[in-house]
Amino acid sequence: ALLTIKSAFITTGQRCSCARRLILTKECPEQFIQELVRQIEGLKIGSYDEDPFMGPLIHLEAAKKMLAAQHKYGKIIHPMRQLEENLPFVT
Repeated sequence: ALLTIKSAFITTGQRCSCARRLILTKECPEQFIQELVRQIEGLKIGSYDEDPFMGPLIHLEAAKKMLAAQHKYGKIIHPMRQLEENLPFVT
């Protein structure tokens, strides 16, 4: 689960090599998904001076696009949300 977290969330997912989708087989243990969600919920998101795991998206418009796009593909295991109304910090 840790490698999945790093691949998807490092640099706030803003590089071409970040994991955008996680494709799981039916044989994937439920414990993997539970651990993944647990780790996602524990990510520290904030500005550079708060020693976060990840910071904001590049701008507010990018955050709004990502929030809208999350419902278009696959099954969401942990929904993205905006942390502050007028800032591009998303979970």
